[in-house]
Amino acid sequence: MPPAPLNIDTLLSHFRTSLNLHLRPTWLSHTLTTQRLPTGAALLASLKFRILASDITESLQPHANLCFPPSIHDADTQAQVLAGPIAVQVVAVEDVGLSRMEQLDRLEMAARGEVVRGREVVRVVPGEDGEAPRAAPIARAGKTGPCKVLVEDAGGRRVYAVELEAVEGVKGDMAIGAKMVLKDITAARGLLLLTPGNTTFLGGKIEVWNQAWVEGRIQALQSAIEQLKS
Repeated sequence: MPPAPLNIDTLLSHFRTSLNLHLRPTWLSHTLTTQRLPTGAALLASLKFRILASDITESLQPHANLCFPPSIHDADTQAQVLAGPIAVQVVAVEDVGLSRMEQLDRLEMAARGEVVRGREVVRVVPGEDGEAPRAAPIARAGKTGPCKVLVEDAGGRRVYAVELEAVEGVKGDMAIGAKMVLKDITAARGLLLLTPGNTTFLGGKIEVWNQAWVEGRIQALQSAIEQLKS
Protein backbone atom coordinates (compact mmCIF):
# COMPACT_ATOMS: atom_id res chain seq x y z
CA MET A 1 0.00 0.00 0.00
CA PRO A 2 1.46 3.41 -0.95
CA PRO A 3 2.08 5.87 1.90
CA ALA A 4 -0.69 8.34 2.69
CA PRO A 5 -0.16 11.79 1.15
CA LEU A 6 1.27 14.41 3.49
CA ASN A 7 -1.39 16.91 4.55
CA ILE A 8 -0.84 20.56 5.38
CA ASP A 9 -0.82 20.05 9.15
CA THR A 10 1.83 17.34 8.84
CA LEU A 11 3.97 19.53 6.60
CA LEU A 12 3.64 22.54 8.92
CA SER A 13 4.72 20.37 11.86
CA HIS A 14 7.64 18.90 9.91
CA PHE A 15 9.24 22.24 9.06
CA ARG A 16 8.46 23.65 12.51
CA THR A 17 10.23 20.79 14.32
CA SER A 18 13.04 20.06 11.85
CA LEU A 19 14.09 23.58 10.84
CA ASN A 20 12.34 25.91 13.35
CA LEU A 21 10.47 27.46 10.41
CA HIS A 22 6.87 28.38 11.22
CA LEU A 23 5.19 28.51 7.82
CA ARG A 24 2.07 30.47 7.04
CA PRO A 25 -0.63 27.88 6.22
CA THR A 26 -1.90 30.13 3.41
CA TRP A 27 1.56 30.27 1.79
CA LEU A 28 1.99 26.51 2.03
CA SER A 29 -1.48 25.84 0.66
CA HIS A 30 -0.88 28.21 -2.26
CA THR A 31 2.48 26.58 -3.01
CA LEU A 32 0.98 23.08 -2.95
CA THR A 33 -1.88 24.01 -5.27
CA THR A 34 -0.02 26.19 -7.78
CA GLN A 35 3.34 24.42 -8.14
CA ARG A 36 4.11 21.10 -9.80
CA LEU A 37 5.63 19.19 -6.89
CA PRO A 38 6.75 15.57 -6.41
CA THR A 39 5.16 13.28 -3.84
CA GLY A 40 6.45 11.39 -0.82
CA ALA A 41 9.88 12.18 0.63
CA ALA A 42 10.81 14.18 -2.48
CA LEU A 43 8.01 16.61 -1.63
CA LEU A 44 9.76 17.61 1.60
CA ALA A 45 13.02 18.33 -0.23
CA SER A 46 11.23 20.32 -2.93
CA LEU A 47 9.30 22.36 -0.37
CA LYS A 48 12.48 23.06 1.61
CA PHE A 49 14.09 24.36 -1.58
CA ARG A 50 11.15 26.70 -2.18
CA ILE A 51 11.04 27.89 1.44
CA LEU A 52 14.73 28.79 1.37
CA ALA A 53 14.17 30.66 -1.90
CA SER A 54 11.16 32.57 -0.55
CA ASP A 55 10.78 35.97 1.10
CA ILE A 56 10.10 35.02 4.72
CA THR A 57 7.94 38.12 5.21
CA GLU A 58 5.51 36.25 2.94
CA SER A 59 6.16 32.60 3.81
CA LEU A 60 6.67 32.61 7.61
CA GLN A 61 4.40 33.61 10.48
CA PRO A 62 5.41 36.96 12.04
CA HIS A 63 4.44 36.06 15.62
CA ALA A 64 6.04 38.25 18.30
CA ASN A 65 7.99 35.36 19.86
CA LEU A 66 9.43 34.46 16.43
CA CYS A 67 10.61 37.99 15.56
CA PHE A 68 12.89 40.69 16.92
CA PRO A 69 11.31 42.76 19.71
CA PRO A 70 10.32 46.38 18.95
CA SER A 71 12.98 47.47 21.47
CA ILE A 72 15.82 45.85 19.52
CA HIS A 73 17.15 49.23 18.35
CA ASP A 74 16.72 50.95 21.74
CA ALA A 75 20.09 52.58 22.46
CA ASP A 76 19.32 52.59 26.19
CA THR A 77 19.22 48.77 26.27
CA GLN A 78 22.85 47.70 26.63
CA ALA A 79 22.25 43.99 26.05
CA GLN A 80 19.41 41.52 25.85
CA VAL A 81 19.23 37.80 25.09
CA LEU A 82 16.63 36.81 22.50
CA ALA A 83 15.37 33.27 23.13
CA GLY A 84 13.94 32.72 19.65
CA PRO A 85 13.96 30.72 17.51
CA ILE A 86 14.01 33.68 15.13
CA ALA A 87 14.23 32.85 11.44
CA VAL A 88 15.96 35.56 9.40
CA GLN A 89 17.03 36.18 5.83
CA VAL A 90 20.22 37.91 4.72
CA VAL A 91 19.64 41.33 3.15
CA ALA A 92 23.27 42.50 2.91
CA VAL A 93 26.71 41.25 3.97
CA GLU A 94 30.24 42.62 4.22
CA ASP A 95 33.43 40.73 5.02
CA VAL A 96 35.11 43.32 7.23
CA GLY A 97 38.32 41.27 7.26
CA LEU A 98 38.88 41.92 3.54
CA SER A 99 40.01 45.04 1.71
CA ARG A 100 37.69 46.63 -0.83
CA MET A 101 39.73 45.05 -3.63
CA GLU A 102 39.46 41.60 -2.04
CA GLN A 103 35.72 42.07 -1.51
CA LEU A 104 35.34 43.05 -5.17
CA ASP A 105 37.31 39.98 -6.26
CA ARG A 106 35.08 37.68 -4.19
CA LEU A 107 31.87 39.23 -5.51
CA GLU A 108 33.03 39.03 -9.11
CA MET A 109 33.88 35.38 -8.53
CA ALA A 110 30.41 34.79 -7.09
CA ALA A 111 28.87 36.47 -10.13
CA ARG A 112 30.75 33.94 -12.28
CA GLY A 113 29.39 31.08 -10.17
CA GLU A 114 32.57 30.54 -8.15
CA VAL A 115 32.92 30.44 -4.36
CA VAL A 116 35.86 30.04 -1.96
CA ARG A 117 35.91 26.89 0.16
CA GLY A 118 38.94 26.52 2.39
CA ARG A 119 41.97 27.09 0.17
CA GLU A 120 40.14 26.41 -3.08
CA VAL A 121 37.77 28.24 -5.37
CA VAL A 122 34.95 26.03 -6.65
CA ARG A 123 32.60 26.59 -9.53
CA VAL A 124 29.01 25.95 -8.41
CA VAL A 125 27.00 23.68 -10.69
CA PRO A 126 23.21 24.01 -10.21
CA GLY A 127 21.55 20.83 -8.90
CA GLU A 128 18.12 19.46 -9.57
CA ASP A 129 15.09 21.07 -7.93
CA GLY A 130 15.36 20.60 -4.19
CA GLU A 131 18.97 19.39 -4.34
CA ALA A 132 22.08 21.20 -3.17
CA PRO A 133 24.33 22.62 -5.88
CA ARG A 134 27.39 20.57 -6.81
CA ALA A 135 30.84 22.07 -7.09
CA ALA A 136 33.91 21.60 -9.27
CA PRO A 137 37.25 22.77 -7.76
CA ILE A 138 39.43 25.52 -9.21
CA ALA A 139 42.76 26.00 -7.40
CA ARG A 140 43.03 29.28 -5.46
CA ALA A 141 43.63 30.35 -1.85
CA GLY A 142 41.25 32.46 0.19
CA LYS A 143 40.20 33.63 3.66
CA THR A 144 36.99 34.74 5.29
CA GLY A 145 35.48 36.86 8.04
CA PRO A 146 34.51 38.27 10.35
CA CYS A 147 31.35 39.31 8.54
CA LYS A 148 28.81 42.03 9.24
CA VAL A 149 25.35 40.98 8.08
CA LEU A 150 22.04 42.81 7.76
CA VAL A 151 19.23 40.36 8.51
CA GLU A 152 15.44 40.60 8.35
CA ASP A 153 12.83 38.69 10.35
CA ALA A 154 9.40 37.49 9.25
CA GLY A 155 7.85 40.77 10.38
CA GLY A 156 10.16 42.82 8.17
CA ARG A 157 12.31 44.25 10.98
CA ARG A 158 15.98 44.55 10.00
CA VAL A 159 18.94 44.28 12.37
CA TYR A 160 22.71 44.25 11.89
CA ALA A 161 24.65 41.23 13.11
CA VAL A 162 28.37 40.55 13.39
CA GLU A 163 30.34 37.34 13.81
CA LEU A 164 31.73 37.14 17.33
CA GLU A 165 33.08 33.74 16.27
CA ALA A 166 33.22 32.21 12.79
CA VAL A 167 29.85 30.71 11.81
CA GLU A 168 29.69 28.01 9.15
CA GLY A 169 27.97 29.33 6.02
CA VAL A 170 28.42 33.01 6.89
CA LYS A 171 30.86 34.63 4.45
CA GLY A 172 31.27 37.75 2.37
CA ASP A 173 30.02 36.14 -0.82
CA MET A 174 27.07 34.34 0.76
CA ALA A 175 23.82 34.53 -1.17
CA ILE A 176 21.41 37.36 -0.43
CA GLY A 177 18.17 35.84 0.82
CA ALA A 178 19.98 33.01 2.60
CA LYS A 179 18.16 31.84 5.72
CA MET A 180 19.43 31.44 9.29
CA VAL A 181 17.77 30.59 12.61
CA LEU A 182 18.88 32.44 15.75
CA LYS A 183 18.38 31.04 19.28
CA ASP A 184 19.48 32.47 22.63
CA ILE A 185 21.38 35.21 20.82
CA THR A 186 22.71 38.36 22.49
CA ALA A 187 21.79 41.75 21.07
CA ALA A 188 24.20 44.44 22.33
CA ARG A 189 22.78 47.92 21.68
CA GLY A 190 20.88 46.57 18.71
CA LEU A 191 23.78 44.58 17.25
CA LEU A 192 23.37 40.79 17.12
CA LEU A 193 26.44 38.76 18.13
CA LEU A 194 26.66 35.63 16.00
CA THR A 195 28.36 32.45 17.25
CA PRO A 196 28.13 28.79 16.19
CA GLY A 197 26.12 28.14 19.35
CA ASN A 198 23.32 30.59 18.57
CA THR A 199 23.22 30.62 14.75
CA THR A 200 22.09 27.84 12.43
CA PHE A 201 22.76 28.50 8.74
CA LEU A 202 20.10 26.95 6.50
CA GLY A 203 21.22 28.33 3.14
CA GLY A 204 19.01 29.33 0.25
CA LYS A 205 18.89 32.40 -1.97
CA ILE A 206 16.37 34.88 -3.35
CA GLU A 207 17.64 35.06 -6.91
CA VAL A 208 16.27 38.50 -7.81
CA TRP A 209 17.55 40.07 -4.58
CA ASN A 210 20.95 38.43 -4.93
CA GLN A 211 21.50 39.56 -8.51
CA ALA A 212 20.50 43.15 -7.76
CA TRP A 213 22.61 43.33 -4.60
CA VAL A 214 25.73 41.83 -6.20
CA GLU A 215 25.51 44.22 -9.17
CA GLY A 216 25.01 47.22 -6.88
CA ARG A 217 27.77 46.18 -4.48
CA ILE A 218 30.25 45.60 -7.30
CA GLN A 219 29.52 49.06 -8.69
CA ALA A 220 29.90 50.66 -5.25
CA LEU A 221 33.23 48.91 -4.61
CA GLN A 222 34.56 49.79 -8.07
CA SER A 223 33.61 53.43 -7.49
CA ALA A 224 35.27 53.48 -4.05
CA ILE A 225 38.45 51.92 -5.44
CA GLU A 226 38.60 54.42 -8.31
CA GLN A 227 38.22 57.31 -5.86
CA LEU A 228 41.16 56.00 -3.83
CA LYS A 229 43.29 55.85 -6.97
CA SER A 230 42.48 59.41 -8.03
